[in-house]
Amino acid sequence: MKDEFMNIVTHELKTPLIPIIGLSEVMEQQKESLPPEYQKYVVTIHKEGVRLNQLIKQMLQATRSENGEESLVKEKFILNDLILSMETSLTMLAKRTESKIVFDFKAAGIEMDSDKEKISHVVYNFVDNAVKYGTNGQTIAITVSLPEKEKVLIEVSDEGKGVPEELKEKLFLKFSQLEPSLSRSREGMGLGLYICKRNVEMLGGQIGMRNGTDKGSVFYFSIPLIANEKIAKNKKNGLINFFMSF
Repeated sequence: MKDEFMNIVTHELKTPLIPIIGLSEVMEQQKESLPPEYQKYVVTIHKEGVRLNQLIKQMLQATRSENGEESLVKEKFILNDLILSMETSLTMLAKRTESKIVFDFKAAGIEMDSDKEKISHVVYNFVDNAVKYGTNGQTIAITVSLPEKEKVLIEVSDEGKGVPEELKEKLFLKFSQLEPSLSRSREGMGLGLYICKRNVEMLGGQIGMRNGTDKGSVFYFSIPLIANEKIAKNKKNGLINFFMSF
């Protein structure tokens, strides 16, 4: 009943949200035609609409994953190139706290046959969390290495306060938050790391977190270079879910 309720609510919320985001985006692009006092309202409407859309997408993705409705979309690619292709979007994230992104590739030209979108999602979410919980002006490092012949390890380290030992086990649980719900200073529903865990497990890997040697924390995941063929889906035949792609 809970899962069905989540499905109904998220899909119903999507219906009125799509025109709100679309029309507010059009108005924002032409905001100079509006009186000055209304221009900031249009910007806020669009920004908050997009934020709500992201929360709904997380709820949908979590529900779909639990119900076994997600599958891998395999394709061959160079992991280093995939990570570097995210540089612009990750840099924009880091700018929120005047932080800097650095890349450290321990191995060159890592060839993979896996799901690019799921890998990108995990890396993006790790960096987003590093920005949220790290310090202003910090350096966020993305490290890629090959600790084993057939597995790649991706780590994202920050310079924040780290995570208390008693909270580590709860990090990847659904709706888990580092701060009490009534006093939270960060946005989110506590689904980001949960979805990351589900994605990594679908790729046949493991996910985890440890505190840094001196400060900060390191979020990491290890996945095979070749994803499981039995649960993979050819990219050309992959079904597109409208609600998830908007």
